[in-house]
Amino acid sequence: MCFDMTMSSYCESHHRLLMFVSFILLFATCRRGAFANDKSDLPAVKMSNSLEIDMSKNIPLKPFLYYAVMNGGSTGSRMSVFTFGVEEVTMNKKQIDKNTTKFKPNLPYYKLILLKECAKRVSPDLTAFVKEPAKVETTILPLLKKAKDCIPDIYQAHTFVQLKATGGMRLLTEPEAASIYKEVARTISKSNFSKHSDLASSLVGVEEGIFSWITVVYLLREEVHKSNVATIDMGGASIQITYITSDRRSPRSWLPISVEKARIHTRIMNGHVVNLYTYSYPDHGATTTRRRITTNYCLALGDKRLCQSPCLSPKIKNKEVEFNGIVYYIGGARTKDNKINVEECQKEVLRVTKLHRTFRYNDELHLKNVYLFSGFFKIAEASGLIEGEGEVKKGNIYATAIEEVCGREDHSAELFKCLDLIYMDLLLKVGFGITDEMDVYIYDMIGGVPITWTLGYTLYNIQSMTMDANVLY
Repeated sequence: MCFDMTMSSYCESHHRLLMFVSFILLFATCRRGAFANDKSDLPAVKMSNSLEIDMSKNIPLKPFLYYAVMNGGSTGSRMSVFTFGVEEVTMNKKQIDKNTTKFKPNLPYYKLILLKECAKRVSPDLTAFVKEPAKVETTILPLLKKAKDCIPDIYQAHTFVQLKATGGMRLLTEPEAASIYKEVARTISKSNFSKHSDLASSLVGVEEGIFSWITVVYLLREEVHKSNVATIDMGGASIQITYITSDRRSPRSWLPISVEKARIHTRIMNGHVVNLYTYSYPDHGATTTRRRITTNYCLALGDKRLCQSPCLSPKIKNKEVEFNGIVYYIGGARTKDNKINVEECQKEVLRVTKLHRTFRYNDELHLKNVYLFSGFFKIAEASGLIEGEGEVKKGNIYATAIEEVCGREDHSAELFKCLDLIYMDLLLKVGFGITDEMDVYIYDMIGGVPITWTLGYTLYNIQSMTMDANVLY
């Protein structure tokens, strides 16, 4: 197989493969960016504006294709440009058994090897432009430039550009989202990249969960159809849970119900039929939960909304925050010792989120290696519970810090930390039935590569769109 970087030197037999897989997709996973206006938002990941991860030094493959993804979170948007090598592999008859696999017959097999990721992060996020959609290009243009810098010129005219949005954009009204998508599409259409028929739209929540799961399984180098990994992704606006299941009772995506209501989703991955239990819980992300709980009891005083919550320090009074473009003045409920009453906060969290009613899972979850990331990692790191790329901890990890954090006298610099810890603890125990003794894998990166749904989306789409070969990951 040819790996020369010039278009003319590619082997003729693989030219069509290149045309299918050498392209760019830009995505915005907007986890309710309007919440970013609250200066006490989730602790920022310790990452510079530009990041380069090079894994190619000890891998004897030349770059073969590039794929760029823009991931817009609640505090900004992040561009990742993935560089892959392609390695031809040999499959034996047992591996391609027609009774158990769905490979394309009489076609070669190639495995995608991640060689490099370069990234750039900018702010604000897309939903911050809901009132002035025309200004969204100020976020998109720097990320398009990053893609141009990371990808050789020879590929750019042959690459598609597309934007997919998740959590936060799904919470906007249809007209609000449409106005932003229109401006994003207009900005992309002015670039020198090839134009995709669907320039900007939303990604279904369960798909976000599936792609995050693929990312973790790929980085752990597990066989996708045999993986014992369960992933729980805590975004700013929503939560996704995914794992392989043998459940035959829960609603399936092929039944006449909406995709979002189905819990069992069947996909073809690496030639195998994989049944995944996956579900997305909108409005239960870290930032949306802060809003719901701290603004649950409010009083309108003139043009001000004064709110009081048992999950905030009694010393906090009329603290100005902004959620969903609305300004609130929040404070803590009175207590005898002038400290947060943990028990009352726990009751409030359960009352507002209804974890015992809303969240479902089957017993298979407790037999899996449960990986927690995104908000789970950020809050654990900010509370000094975890270091480095991540660690294996017990299910009571957040509970261990509640007494110390919530009992502090001064919460001015960590407005929501007590609430965050209580919510995470109850979410694991009540929402997902994770006991104090269970192991949980709390990670931000695996092998130096950040855990995001965008890598999984990249792998899945390259595999799905390649017609002239069997592409594996």
